[in-house]
Amino acid sequence: MLLVQPLNSDREPAGAPLAAVDTVGAGVGELIFYITAKEAIIAMHRTPDHLTPCDAAIVGIVEG
Repeated sequence: MLLVQPLNSDREPAGAPLAAVDTVGAGVGELIFYITAKEAIIAMHRTPDHLTPCDAAIVGIVEG
């Protein structure tokens, strides 16, 4: 899990930080893409009959 600080289009803090499950091996300080709500459960999908509940999941690392 990582603590995520949402950013606006100018990369300034926008809103309160949140905890997110890291599904891609992101590191501290990296710019990431995350999803919330029921979509976050899909990122943690392991088998057809097993869904891991979570509220936020990191699903990508932004490069460049």
